[in-house]
Amino acid sequence: MESVPRKSNWFRIILVLLVVFAVVAVVAPTWFGPPTWAKSNMCMSNLRQVGFAVMLYADDHNGRLPRAANWCDAIGHRMAHIAKPLQEVLTCPSLPRGEIGGYAFNSALSGAKWPGTVPSRTVVGFESSPGWNVHGGSKLLLKEPRHNNRLSFLFEDGHTQLLSGVATKRLVWDPALAVHSKQSRESGGRN
Repeated sequence: MESVPRKSNWFRIILVLLVVFAVVAVVAPTWFGPPTWAKSNMCMSNLRQVGFAVMLYADDHNGRLPRAANWCDAIGHRMAHIAKPLQEVLTCPSLPRGEIGGYAFNSALSGAKWPGTVPSRTVVGFESSPGWNVHGGSKLLLKEPRHNNRLSFLFEDGHTQLLSGVATKRLVWDPALAVHSKQSRESGGRN
């Protein structure tokens, strides 16, 4: 005669399976690293903290943004409130271990008055190749974005955003040129 498993045996089997799944769920991220979406979120969080430090710098320097050539060093002590080490905050989590940086400062805003004329579209910081105090403009944008074909940006008003290549065309890199082109459009192209 075949014996049919009793309900208590099924309960034990299900309990063991749940424990195994729970252990795998806890241990898997340490084996494989955080998922892509988690790295994107950490990157955006890093840029928000950079934005906060840049605003504190401007507040301490009569409304002027840091010089592009040494922006990481300039905002460094303003990030002392952060539990993570400075290099970790200024490093994109999608970079290979051992590399630092991964963010650049918009050179057109070097020492500029803050806030500018189009703060919600003016790029302050963005993902770039690794390095410390990296600065430049749209030419430094990564050809192969690290976050699901999207790049991380920090804007002058403090918000951060992940954008695809097409959306980056509408960004403002040099506020002085944006104001000039807006005035040209309003005057019908006449100077």
